[in-house]
Amino acid sequence: MAKKNKWKQIELLINLESETISEVIHSLDKIIEWAKINNSKLGYFPALYRKVTKRVKQGIHDGYFDNGPFMEKLDVRFANRYFEALEAYIQNEPCTEAWKMAFNVTNLWQPIVLQHLMLGMNAHINLDLGISASDTVGDGDLNLVQADFYRINELLVAMIKEVKMDLAKVWPFLRVTNFLVGKGGNWIAKSGMIAARNFSWKSALAVHYLDGEARVDKIKFIDDTVVKVGENLLVPGYFTVLAILLIRLTEFGSVKRIIEILE
Repeated sequence: MAKKNKWKQIELLINLESETISEVIHSLDKIIEWAKINNSKLGYFPALYRKVTKRVKQGIHDGYFDNGPFMEKLDVRFANRYFEALEAYIQNEPCTEAWKMAFNVTNLWQPIVLQHLMLGMNAHINLDLGISASDTVGDGDLNLVQADFYRINELLVAMIKEVKMDLAKVWPFLRVTNFLVGKGGNWIAKSGMIAARNFSWKSALAVHYLDGEARVDKIKFIDDTVVKVGENLLVPGYFTVLAILLIRLTEFGSVKRIIEILE
């Protein structure tokens, strides 16, 4: 009976592909629901991702972007790359190596919550975003959407304080770290986001004017590069690893509770 229920729960994660931002949010809801039921760390990233998606949806509604319809199409295509990778992984089918790495790590005890989030963002922003932008533009001029592409940065930066407050509920000592580091922590996070956006824009330009095997090979090269970034996030150095272990030992809350905090 338990095995049957498990397969029924996995069915919640099939057919996630969306056509509107509202459907994207609904699909993320399904993943988060499944993760809570199964006490799975696969729910960490989509909990944060849903917040970002809601901000983008509101931004489109408020006229924040120059080309709202394009941004919705980009957001949907962007999300579908994540959904496609997750569905493939759940069904033991091939997916991009960057996502495979991020998903595999959810089965490990050692990584802290922040590492799970960063590995998800690494795969999604550094790999998926540029490809999604190119796919959405199609035969059009990619440079015409660069301003809106970068404008999302401002939304993400605006969320840094909120995310840090959520993480502090998981690791209470983060409040002390934030106090000691001050604005330096925000600067580091902001710089990381900008670097990722710059990388993804260069990736978009790199694949946009290619087709066939040349495009496939370029995407594979980007995927391999992103995996190397992920490896550095996962094992950043001897002393940092010791610090991460200390954080992991003092993180508070069950997997389900952490997902609820991140929502």
